[in-house]
Amino acid sequence: MSEDEALLRAVVDRRGDDTARLVYADWLDERADPRGAFLRAELECPRTGKKEKALRALAVPLDAVWVARVARPPVGVCADQIAIGSTHAPVTAADLDAAEKELGFALPAEYRALLMNHNGACPAIGLPKQPARFPYGISEVQRFLHVLPAGAEGRTSHEEEWDLVEAIETLCDREFTYGGRNALADGDCVPIADAGEGDFYCLAVRGPRAGAVYFFHDFTHNAGAPDHLGLVAKSLGAFFASVVETAPEWYRHVKNGDTVAALQWVDDGGNPNAKHPDSGESVLYEAVCTRNAELVAGLVARGAKVTTGARDAAGYAPGREKTKLLAALATKPAKKPKA
Repeated sequence: MSEDEALLRAVVDRRGDDTARLVYADWLDERADPRGAFLRAELECPRTGKKEKALRALAVPLDAVWVARVARPPVGVCADQIAIGSTHAPVTAADLDAAEKELGFALPAEYRALLMNHNGACPAIGLPKQPARFPYGISEVQRFLHVLPAGAEGRTSHEEEWDLVEAIETLCDREFTYGGRNALADGDCVPIADAGEGDFYCLAVRGPRAGAVYFFHDFTHNAGAPDHLGLVAKSLGAFFASVVETAPEWYRHVKNGDTVAALQWVDDGGNPNAKHPDSGESVLYEAVCTRNAELVAGLVARGAKVTTGARDAAGYAPGREKTKLLAALATKPAKKPKA
């Protein structure tokens, strides 16, 4: 790994750490690399209120994949407000070139950036805003498809383990039809993420909307129905921005595993019994589902009501985790100070 890539990876891996960005910017400045100025401008954007348009103008002469890897949504896909795991080892530009050759088309720059940052990304939260005028409810991203290293073996017929090439070759095949049609094969979109129950997030790879993200509702049973394909975001960067905007602050903290931030949210006046506007699930229930016993105990101590649902969710946890969660649910609420 080159020094440049190591510094970039530090930006990606140290979520929310501005120091990693400044170190990388300093390194670039020392080499009179114009990317350093962009990285500093990108860092200052939220603080100074600079508009997205101005930042995009600075990005024009730079490599589009690099920009997308380091820039935060909506300009890029470095979504530092979302904890993102990877199911597979990082891929290189050469690996992606090989995948493109096998597929017969180029992958949009933002998508190449996402794959290089997180190969087989599993975001802690992945539910964007419901598309306007789309009649079907959308579901949360479970995992983005991964790319195998160039020349690697390991293709599988198991849908849960499909890599990108396997998924595209299978789902976009004109033999995979419903009602004699295949809306993906007829259009410019390919699947990039599994959302469960036959649902997929797709990416336009050709045409005037190349780079746009779509949601295909129940593709398995409605492959030929174009009305089941709804536009979600104009780009992957916009998709991640929508995910952050849609999720309540407490939900982001809980799902990201940020115990300190979640409890601080309550201490700052947040309701420990708040519920998600879409699912209706409470802060405590979501904390139990993430199996974060420390957070569960902290919420109960701060007045979160222990419901049957929370107890049942704790009961599904294995072994020691179950014991810890049930003990955390038994925490005594802190006494309120006398007026």
